[in-house]
Amino acid sequence: MAATPAASFPDAMSAAELEGAYRFFSSPKVTPEAILAPHVQETLRRVRGEPVFLVVHDSSTLSFNSEGYRDGLAPSSSQKQQFVVHCSLAVSADGTRRSHGVLAASQHVPIGKSDGHFQDRWGDHVLDVYGLGLSTATTIHLMDREADDYEVLERISQLNGRFVIRMQHNRCLVDEGRVRDALLKVRAQAERTVPLSKRWKMGGAKQRKIHPARAERLANLVFEACSVDIKRSGSAVNATTDNLELNVVYVWEPEPPEGESPIEWVLYTSEPVETTEQILRVVDWYRANSCPSPGNFYCLEAMLETAPTLQRPKLYSTMSFRSCAPPRANRYRRNPPFVRPCSPSQPSADI
Repeated sequence: MAATPAASFPDAMSAAELEGAYRFFSSPKVTPEAILAPHVQETLRRVRGEPVFLVVHDSSTLSFNSEGYRDGLAPSSSQKQQFVVHCSLAVSADGTRRSHGVLAASQHVPIGKSDGHFQDRWGDHVLDVYGLGLSTATTIHLMDREADDYEVLERISQLNGRFVIRMQHNRCLVDEGRVRDALLKVRAQAERTVPLSKRWKMGGAKQRKIHPARAERLANLVFEACSVDIKRSGSAVNATTDNLELNVVYVWEPEPPEGESPIEWVLYTSEPVETTEQILRVVDWYRANSCPSPGNFYCLEAMLETAPTLQRPKLYSTMSFRSCAPPRANRYRRNPPFVRPCSPSQPSADI
């Protein structure tokens, strides 16, 4: 299966191997947790010597054609059925983005966006990671927009955890205004020219809006940072605090090429952002979120398509570590970024 992950079961195995695979996945004695456990232990062994490492949290939706109803999967609007896999992947923080392996994985069948339990997966995986004995001082949690949730931010903060989470909601501040209003008052503190890889056109309208297609190019980015005190949101019914003090890093492209969407990141973080070095370190850590992530399951869909419903979580656990296993070390090269700190006399950016 690992050698030909895109092949179906019959194509990847002999008749005897196929029978053995189905027996294995159908056995009630085989559980996803038990399959993943030794891989998690190997991941812990790899990160043990790291002074600081990243944990990339991400979800992927696995969809299947509606050729016969499958028990236990949620329907989708495109006449398909689906379930969600949420993973936490350990990655080096030294700039190489080297993957160490999976630390946690869970399967979910969301009913809708109003399902609060589905959103709990972000905070639950943070607890799972710490439950492995990992220190809050050496673990940096990376999460994308969907984790911009007051209760998630509060939970990590109360655990004295370290994090970088991309902003999705322009939250209200305790004093007045919103987060973006605070960023308008901040001066640019550094510039960097970075290469951007080509991004192909996404299939869904929502994904095309979030991740528009772009050509491969160099981008000149500006970096700013400040501290904010955000109010508790009305949806945070289980929160125990009324406000949270966070640091914010703002990355934007002042002059994108004609026809190209400008680059923009707003990042919440627990890390200090007083110096240019600290700001750029937060950005570099977040960029590791674009490494071959736990959400990279395209090669598994073909195999999962042929598996009976109850076997899918087991099959995923069998394949996930292999798919995220560390490639050869010589593939990782650290490119020192070009950084030009902005002059104190330079006018603040016009956003």
